[in-house]
Amino acid sequence: MAHRSGPDADYTDHATQAWTDLLPDADLSTLDITMRLRRLVNELDHRLAAVIDGTPLTAYGDYQVLAVLRRSPQPMQPSELADVLQVTRSGTTGRLNRLAELNLIKRRPDPTDARQALISITSKGTRLADRLLTAGQQTQAQALAVLTEGEQETLVNLLRKILIALQDTLDTPHST
Repeated sequence: MAHRSGPDADYTDHATQAWTDLLPDADLSTLDITMRLRRLVNELDHRLAAVIDGTPLTAYGDYQVLAVLRRSPQPMQPSELADVLQVTRSGTTGRLNRLAELNLIKRRPDPTDARQALISITSKGTRLADRLLTAGQQTQAQALAVLTEGEQETLVNLLRKILIALQDTLDTPHST
């Protein structure tokens, strides 16, 4: 892919050009995409983390737990939450402990397996999740406003295509 220079160049253009200069024979064609995706996700995470300022939550990951529980029609086991969130089980436990202390979730024994717990969102957690969803959507809409509706739809379809192709490897939890 051609790298831009001048006022339209971004960090990734400069970085990929530097790599190309260092390794002229290497196929670095995917860097333009993957570096931008990582930078975009990092920037959106930063902006979404700002949405939780002024709430009792300490991390955006805490909101993600609330959001999953909010849209779940039934209580979930911690291992199910970890799988959905693509985080380690220990990372999920820390989040659940914080949220339980804040009375945003509740744990109860699983009637089918006493060794397991079932996690559900409380009414206080539901109110907070709903408020943060609205604020988060506004933040994301502002970030994506540079794209037309058609461009957003094209981007959604392209990302979906990649994620479906990678689905088998995405089923493995990743640490956060």
